[in-house]
Amino acid sequence: MMSPRQCVPPTRARQSTPSSLKYQYGMNPSAPAEQRQTVDAVSHAMGPLIESIRNTLVYFASSNPGGAVERLVLTGGSAYLQGFGQALSSATRLPVMIGDPLAGVGISKKVDLTPARGREAALATVVGLAMGAA
Repeated sequence: MMSPRQCVPPTRARQSTPSSLKYQYGMNPSAPAEQRQTVDAVSHAMGPLIESIRNTLVYFASSNPGGAVERLVLTGGSAYLQGFGQALSSATRLPVMIGDPLAGVGISKKVDLTPARGREAALATVVGLAMGAA
């Protein structure tokens, strides 16, 4: 008996995985109508995280008079989730940017970073662990 994945040509299967759809459409309100279900599911899943971040910022502000948060920096894979930064910025009324964990880190010329270009924020955990071990 064949699994559902075996019935789909490999090129199609790679393009239509739930993970690829999540990153391609994410929380983007202007996604095509046929992807509305994906956008709704991702938005529903990310809503509690956005609310928790907002609540944490409110708590921080009330506990640290004069110590204001100026911006939010996203790292990790979710930094590239379509619409996430915009939704977080709207909920917190703060600017949101994607962080580069390699900024300020000395990297050997022998290291080829070509595969990571444009996806540096996804390396945040790896860079942090490497720095902790150094």
